Amino acid sequence: MKRLAIVVADGRRPRLPGVRVHRVKVFAPADHTHARGIPCTSISRTLVALAPTPMLEPAFEGAERKRAIRPALLDRLVHGRPGAANLRALIATHKPKSGRTKSLLERRLLAELRRAELPEPVVNGLLELEGVILEPDLMWPQQRVLVELDGGETHATPTAMRRDRRRDRLAIRHGWTPMRATWYDEIPDVVADIAAVLRE
Repeated sequence: MKRLAIVVADGRRPRLPGVRVHRVKVFAPADHTHARGIPCTSISRTLVALAPTPMLEPAFEGAERKRAIRPALLDRLVHGRPGAANLRALIATHKPKSGRTKSLLERRLLAELRRAELPEPVVNGLLELEGVILEPDLMWPQQRVLVELDGGETHATPTAMRRDRRRDRLAIRHGWTPMRATWYDEIPDVVADIAAVLRE
């Protein structure tokens, strides 16, 4: 069961059943905002709080979708705090040189593919098969390999799963090898699988 967490200024001592209370010494303007009239921590402050936890990466990607990443502010807020190295590693990936990726997972996988010295893929290119336009996350046209990185927000619904499987079958009919990976997969394992398929 999920637990509710709140952040309060140091000195306040609320005791609420089932609520985890985090105390901070100072609330700066960058630390808080309002959502539907409810006081809450800002996105930047929330990312700093999540920096030492496994929830950081999906939260960071969610903030990217909202275009709410402020690298300089995050670097300042996280200074000297637990998980600083984790958050700074993500900040470093925030503006990839290619400028074409759409998610943190894509960037992480691309970095590992380059480290493994595998052929450079086409990122978010277009492929037309039987009048259907596909936009695979990664594509190797010469080897006819497609890789889709499935996030829960866009691929976990029954409709999305049926659509994805139809597109996989369409690609297979035309001689392509479709592959899929998620946040739950280990990146080195995904790289090894891609490398094996590309060699074939």
